[in-house]
Amino acid sequence: MNAFDESGWIIGKIGPTNGGPFITLFTASAPAKIPEAELDRAARDLCGASISIEPKKTYLRGAAPLADVAFASVEVPGLEIARILVRTYPVTRGPEQKARALESAKAIGGAGMDWLVIRATRIIELAPAPGATEAHLLVVAFALATADLAAIHPAEGGSVFGPKTAREKLGKLGVPLR
Repeated sequence: MNAFDESGWIIGKIGPTNGGPFITLFTASAPAKIPEAELDRAARDLCGASISIEPKKTYLRGAAPLADVAFASVEVPGLEIARILVRTYPVTRGPEQKARALESAKAIGGAGMDWLVIRATRIIELAPAPGATEAHLLVVAFALATADLAAIHPAEGGSVFGPKTAREKLGKLGVPLR
């Protein structure tokens, strides 16, 4: 069980997961903030979904942790509510993930995604809790990529993509988009 301080920040060092996440995002956003209001707004605009973060986070006087962990509870219309584990830490703790994502971006000719990966200072990992679907993961990935201008890299080694492709993938999964 994870321990959190009074601000809702994780206590202890956070780095890459051993088993690997299902989706990894790369962003130049420096602080390890998990912006609940921005994520919820992006999810609502995308497909009427909602996202809430547990534990609740506070960032007094602009302070933010170096790394953090939270659960995103995601409600997608037509699906059960599910939880996604969100882990964020400095990119210096995950050079292998960055190298794999950069290789993936170069394989598609860059398309701007290589630039996002090269400039990344932070990694955000997403992993589903039991009951979560690919749609739940993609809604959270879309919201984070929109809020933090991030490149999305699927763990199975597919191409790096951004919010536009996440939106297209959700449409193919039958999620009604706005």
